[in-house]
Amino acid sequence: MIRLAVYVAIEAAVAAMLLLAAGTDLAHTLMAFLAAVAVTVFVVGQPEPRSPRWPRTEVSVKDGARDDVSNLSWTLLSKDDAVSPRAVRAVRATASTRLRLLGVDLDDPADAPAARRLLGDETYAFVESSLDKPTLPHLLRAIDRLTEIDPASTAPPRST
Repeated sequence: MIRLAVYVAIEAAVAAMLLLAAGTDLAHTLMAFLAAVAVTVFVVGQPEPRSPRWPRTEVSVKDGARDDVSNLSWTLLSKDDAVSPRAVRAVRATASTRLRLLGVDLDDPADAPAARRLLGDETYAFVESSLDKPTLPHLLRAIDRLTEIDPASTAPPRST
């Protein structure tokens, strides 16, 4: 309502300037003023337009799908060119899943020798986060080692 009063006051000032400075007659000045007030009342009375929003869609995320690869690829490196802790956690989760299919629990200290034998020393150190600053080559070798593990067989992967 205050906004309407401000607009009407501005229109009244413009009408007074038209009457005094431009020399229009009183009838025409009043008609212009009343028309401006009518338009202002109409425009100010309209509700604020809502900004359109995109409809929300539910995204079904599947384990091992393209989303996991995309999320991992965006978070591989940290600021100091070391592999980020999030990427190490993702590789560790994958290693844990692959080893569990072979009956080895990566979280069980009793299965640590079997996990080290299957993963190799470097990959085991990578997934256990015992490397000081893991680099991208460490990550790539760990991923290669995990792809060599065949969960369908119990034979260990070839050593590197």
